[in-house]
Amino acid sequence: MKTSVLALAAALTVPVLLPAPLADASALWSFGAEATEDRYEKAVRRAFDDVHRREPTDRELRYYSQKMEDERWSDGDLRNQIRQGVREERRDDRRRGDDADRAVRRAYLDILDREPDSAGTRLYRSRMLDDDWSEQDVREALRKSPEYREKNAMTRHKAEEIVARAYRSVLNREPDSGSRSYVDRVMREKLSQSDIERELRKSPEYRRK
Repeated sequence: MKTSVLALAAALTVPVLLPAPLADASALWSFGAEATEDRYEKAVRRAFDDVHRREPTDRELRYYSQKMEDERWSDGDLRNQIRQGVREERRDDRRRGDDADRAVRRAYLDILDREPDSAGTRLYRSRMLDDDWSEQDVREALRKSPEYREKNAMTRHKAEEIVARAYRSVLNREPDSGSRSYVDRVMREKLSQSDIERELRKSPEYRRK
């Protein structure tokens, strides 16, 4: 009797099903963050392909992805910001190009005593924009040019021509006997036309004009 009661009790026992352990919360959060980050990066890559026809740099990818997350940018916001960046880059490029052109012109006038030709402007403009040349680099390159060496094989006749051009430019007249000292200085000190013009602007005659 006792044995049958125990058997009946065992048969009627309901198994207790324990729930499976819950997934680690930090792992779930990490998965969600990675998925969100991946979505932002894909959006940035698509936008750069649409606007620039290229892949973003690592810095651009990080910057715009972070902006999308922090400032809740939409895909439209992202593209507008990238296009705005393109416009600003173009303005900066034009400004840098204008600055380079002015620097090249100054160097030509000071070193070669003439306006730059189109080939020279293109060459040294490219050096300044693409190779990070300074204006001083341009001047040094001009001083090494065949034209500069030829010009500096100074003769008395060349010196007189330099002084005459300076007189006409500043004083609007031909040089007189007083110009001989300037000719001597051109021969001795390798002064350019711009140098002579600066000296003439300091003269009493120029101040009286």
